[in-house]
Amino acid sequence: MAQLTDEAGFAKELGWNGQYPVTLIYNRAGERVQVIEGGQDAATFEAAVQRAM
Repeated sequence: MAQLTDEAGFAKELGWNGQYPVTLIYNRAGERVQVIEGGQDAATFEAAVQRAM
């Protein structure tokens, strides 16, 4: 992973625009498969996790 010294670089590396809240979904291989930004309902998170499994 790249050395990141600022918040903008960190956000860019994650594919995230810096909005809070943010949830990063990873699959079993440790690969990031989705970034969910902003408030969401439970069904959105459940569907994202199911797709990652």
